[in-house]
Amino acid sequence: MRTLAKLAISMAVAFAVTLLHQYLEQIWENPLQPVILSVTVTALAVGFVANSASVAALATVVGGAASFVTAYLLGFNLWTPSPIPSDLPIIRSFIIGVTAILSSGIGYVSANILVKKPKKIEKAEAVVPEPGKPESTEPEPVFERPVVSTPEPGMKICKFCQSVIPAESVFCPMCGVKLVELNE
Repeated sequence: MRTLAKLAISMAVAFAVTLLHQYLEQIWENPLQPVILSVTVTALAVGFVANSASVAALATVVGGAASFVTAYLLGFNLWTPSPIPSDLPIIRSFIIGVTAILSSGIGYVSANILVKKPKKIEKAEAVVPEPGKPESTEPEPVFERPVVSTPEPGMKICKFCQSVIPAESVFCPMCGVKLVELNE
């Protein structure tokens, strides 16, 4: 959805900027200057709005072609270096193509160099529970317990996890099980 919105906005920008410059060709003393300005401004604007090479190129082609057709239907005298009137669509197609190439390059640069992308997070492997055992969302704790046949003085062995723990412990510090029942 986001790409379609960028495409629509980019096409509107390409159409508006190109049509404005085609209008300026009517009143400008040297009509080649608005053409060059149109190529440059359209490529920059669409490239940065689209933020993608392919979206920028497509938006420039569609928006530029739509503005050319609109200007032609409105009767604008568009600049062409050829004295043959039938060469106008070919020359304008070439200008739109150059603009699309430039805008795609700017779109690529803005998407890959200027914008910082979030780092990819690797997914953890799925843990398959044993049959008959309920699924747990938390990983099971791993206890390291030394193998001791007789504990040192002041120590005892937990009857649940077989860890060596202090003799006065009410709860095992390794497995967390209550060791003694207190009479209250």
